[in-house]
Amino acid sequence: MSDTTTQIPGSRTKTFSDKPSMAHEAANRASEFAETAADKADEALEKGKHMADVAGVKAKEARALLVDQIRENPLAAVGIAFGVGILIAVLRK
Repeated sequence: MSDTTTQIPGSRTKTFSDKPSMAHEAANRASEFAETAADKADEALEKGKHMADVAGVKAKEARALLVDQIRENPLAAVGIAFGVGILIAVLRK
């Protein structure tokens, strides 16, 4: 009676009588992959939080600059707002 064999890429030839060890090896690889994926997800989450914090700071700075500009030149701000309103009205028709 001959053993049926299978070749796993990057591995030695195993027989089907080695099924428990193949399953154990697959479980180990899956576990390692899950750990790596979790680590990468944590890194991405931390990077995303950092980027959101930076964006929040920049938005606050831009808002403060805009408020200062409006206070320094209120007529220009009203004129710009009026012009943008007219443009939007024309584009909606």
